[in-house]
Amino acid sequence: MDEKHEEGAGDDEICEDLIQARYVAECQGHVLKHLPSLEEAKKKELLRQLKSIKVETVASTLFSALQTSQSETQAKVVPFSGHVARVSSSDNKSDEDEAWMDSSRRMGLEAIAKGKVAAVVLSGGQGTRLGFDGPKGMYDI
Repeated sequence: MDEKHEEGAGDDEICEDLIQARYVAECQGHVLKHLPSLEEAKKKELLRQLKSIKVETVASTLFSALQTSQSETQAKVVPFSGHVARVSSSDNKSDEDEAWMDSSRRMGLEAIAKGKVAAVVLSGGQGTRLGFDGPKGMYDI
């Protein structure tokens, strides 16, 4: 029996038919559309990667993420009620503003050091490459 049809294959063996059956059963067969046109090394690499994906959990994971996202977007937005410092290049800052800015800077640096800060930079323009019909600044992340 050749490698393509071998069901008892070890971890290094790749059974193309079994992988294809798994993906088709989960409505993900389109992932294999160009498999026949690949050279053998590329084909084996793709099959190895596909074998490692738990395709059976993709739909439920996506559904769960979408439900979480929808419930979070329905949360009520309330105005910020904390201290807002007047930040400018002038020397007219109050002692309270200076203390708040120093404290905020320390907290920010600590958060960065702990890897708890993320940043997203979007260039101007339309979001068409994101599949969004509007300016990137309006894209809900």
